[in-house]
Amino acid sequence: MNNNKKISSVFTYSYFWIAIIIPVSLSSLLMSFIFINDGLSIEWPSKETLSVFLEYMNVPLWILGSALPLATLATANFRALQFQSNLNYQERTIERQEFEHKIDLYHKELTLFKEKFSAVIFNGNFKFIRPEDATIIFTRFYPKPTKKEDPYFEIDIEKIEYIYEFMKLFEAKVFELGKIANTKRNKLKFINLLFPDFSEEQKIEQENSINIYSLKIIYLLGVMDATLLQVCHAIGIRHFSIQKEPITLIIKLIIDIYALQTSFLDDGESKYSFYFSQKRQSALVDILNLWIKYSSISNVKADEYTADDFRHECFITEVLRSQPR
Repeated sequence: MNNNKKISSVFTYSYFWIAIIIPVSLSSLLMSFIFINDGLSIEWPSKETLSVFLEYMNVPLWILGSALPLATLATANFRALQFQSNLNYQERTIERQEFEHKIDLYHKELTLFKEKFSAVIFNGNFKFIRPEDATIIFTRFYPKPTKKEDPYFEIDIEKIEYIYEFMKLFEAKVFELGKIANTKRNKLKFINLLFPDFSEEQKIEQENSINIYSLKIIYLLGVMDATLLQVCHAIGIRHFSIQKEPITLIIKLIIDIYALQTSFLDDGESKYSFYFSQKRQSALVDILNLWIKYSSISNVKADEYTADDFRHECFITEVLRSQPR
């Protein structure tokens, strides 16, 4: 029986008519058989004829009489279905109202977030994450409820951890490259790392001409470019590629990502094991600024030095395209 089917009246309820039609049809059929087989005839009602009728038609009349209690049962079942249907409707209405209330709360939190986010962007001196990015960032970090049971304001910890893993990876790469001192021997090792296909003559030529800090920066951003693209997509912000954008803009974007992840974790290390402290961020920024200061980037306007300038400096083309990702 389909409880979800809407039935407006008991007279449109199929089981009600089944409860009536089957006994009536069966009793009528038996009456016809008895009437024909026993050779009965139609006569005016009298005590004798009624007695004969009751004697012969006892079973058909009993079957006919069962239509009333069966129809009563069908009516009771119909009322029970109506009652259950009303309860289900009320339950669905309450659930829908609760869900709509949760959506309203979600949008209120979004409004508050946008107000707070503007202040965070301004006070945090963000360069490339803008106040107008607040809505998409909020929806990425605080998923919108899709059903009543979903929380309306709960940060996506997996996404925070995902960004934290990127931050740790970038930090580890910086420290790894930072261990390469500015000596000819280490410079050659670094050129071997960056340009394994160069001939010995080319490597020596680059060893004498190229800036090791430029090498470090270009290599770092080259191997991190694909991962940075994924992180920017996960956050909902614009990606700056080393293939197209100035080097310092990419570094500023990465610093913005560090600051953004930290701003989501107000309780800091006391609550989250993946909190990237301000001390760690400052140390990382100091290293990057030092590299920029002593690299070839400092010879041009800071926000104009690109990978093409590096290629021209090294007298090579498509060097970044060949680097591992």
